[in-house]
Amino acid sequence: MKNIFELTEYDSYDIYSYKNTHIAFSRGFAKGGDFGIHNKFNTNVLVLLWESTKNGMQNINDPGCTQYSGFDVSPAEGNPENGYDWDEYENIVNKSLNEVYEYLCSKNVIKRATER
Repeated sequence: MKNIFELTEYDSYDIYSYKNTHIAFSRGFAKGGDFGIHNKFNTNVLVLLWESTKNGMQNINDPGCTQYSGFDVSPAEGNPENGYDWDEYENIVNKSLNEVYEYLCSKNVIKRATER
């Protein structure tokens, strides 16, 4: 898949947009018995999907904002306070974008590159 999504980066999340379709990868959720905010997938990264003419993060409880999936990313090797293993994060995000692309094509939200 050719990357059709435009990236906007923030401190704790990234938003990939194509026209009015937005996919956010929101980091920093608590897991298991950890203290903090949990998502319905019990993962440290939540993938949100919504349609809007406005750019920017949606509230995960807003109507029309779907908690699409979640995944875990390992802490940075040797220094977990320094965040995630960013190579692993990038690989999972790319795989997730491919899955979301296929999902959006199946719902006729976007057309495959070969159909444009």
